[in-house]
Amino acid sequence: MTKVKLGSILIEQKETVKVHDGKGMDLIGVSNEIGLHVSRAKRIDDLSRYKFIEKGWFAYNPMRVNVGSIGYSHKEDQIGIVSPDYVVFSCSDKIIPEYLLYLLKSDEGIEAINNNASGAVRKRLYFSDLARIEIVLPSIESQQRRLMGFRRIKQLGNQISEHKSKDSLLSQLKQSILQEAIQGKLTADWRKQNPGVEPASDLLERIKAEKAQLIKDKVIKKEKPLPPITDEEIPFELPEGWVWCRLGEITTYGSSHKVESNEISEDTWVLDLEDIEKINSVITQRKTFKERPSLSTKSVFKKGWVLYSKLRPYLDKVVVVDNDGVCTTEILPLPVYCDLDPKFLMYGMKGKHFLQYVNSKVSGMKMPRLKTEDGRRALVPLAPIEETRAASQKVEAIMRKCEKLAAGITQSEQHAQILMQTVLKEAFESNSYTEKSERELSMAAEEPASYTS
Repeated sequence: MTKVKLGSILIEQKETVKVHDGKGMDLIGVSNEIGLHVSRAKRIDDLSRYKFIEKGWFAYNPMRVNVGSIGYSHKEDQIGIVSPDYVVFSCSDKIIPEYLLYLLKSDEGIEAINNNASGAVRKRLYFSDLARIEIVLPSIESQQRRLMGFRRIKQLGNQISEHKSKDSLLSQLKQSILQEAIQGKLTADWRKQNPGVEPASDLLERIKAEKAQLIKDKVIKKEKPLPPITDEEIPFELPEGWVWCRLGEITTYGSSHKVESNEISEDTWVLDLEDIEKINSVITQRKTFKERPSLSTKSVFKKGWVLYSKLRPYLDKVVVVDNDGVCTTEILPLPVYCDLDPKFLMYGMKGKHFLQYVNSKVSGMKMPRLKTEDGRRALVPLAPIEETRAASQKVEAIMRKCEKLAAGITQSEQHAQILMQTVLKEAFESNSYTEKSERELSMAAEEPASYTS
């Protein structure tokens, strides 16, 4: 496929308004971000030399087009008059205007503009300069197919940006899943299929009995009694067989075993707050005591325990550990009893009601912390032990789908962007044009729909 010069398929538009008031038409400006738009500049007294910009036409500032400051008028509010310094042109029937816009704003298009611009100090691209640029011109049908791909990729890019935002839909979805887990909604069918299981009230009594025995054996310290739960404290109703309890009832809060540096071997895992990723509650990095010898007093934790940040607890850093180790004193190790699923406990501590409670109790300006007694009094839901495991399995399965969704969207977007740039590059290089990349672009434009529907 041979190249054509833009001058052979574009038409310069020089007609001016010829009247001082500009016929009352809108002043149109152009930017590299939003293209053509109604200008906020003050109207001058004499607009007679201003040029018309009609639907389907292009306009650009000759001194700004090298940064992509070119616009295509495709909406009613982009029709009006532009500065006499602007270049205005339209397209022949051999090229689709929107397709040309993608070409001119691509990396290769900007490079071609810079290569053809005039001037030594300040580069300017007049119409005669633009007319010299050569492109590979496919058929109108091929342009239309490419445009469909470009539009879909742009739409997908916008969706990716939304997912990466602070309050992304995916983050909200994950929070909703955890909330449904601790409210018993995820395991409603499980309860119907498994009647007659041990109620959570019996599990709570067994946990209390196990803790009492550990106190008697001097494994853990005796704790202050906790007040009964009042109706006013309960944030929402639980399913039959579940109970509300205080965190201090089902774990040992604030009395973990401390060790000094000389008691720790070099290969011991040392966990710090920076190692915990809050959104997904995962460990992002693992370092040994050899790598972190400067940390002083530390708390011991065991595999399967829940670790919770008592420093700035509103950051929601809570995780279940998969190995033994020690942690810095800002992190609170919480052991679990009677084979209670630790992930279910973690979900309860990531619930909205728990976060609201700790935020209301945190004290201290420079180093805000949750006091031990306030932490012990926090409410968490407790389900029958078999149901806690079923809920955790359900959450993990759904979260895997969420991660697959996110990875699929990102991978598709990246793949599509690469293909889009390949096709745009081919428009300026006749020897690299292939129908294969065009077909792949069309496929890539369709693939993301399966992830975003």
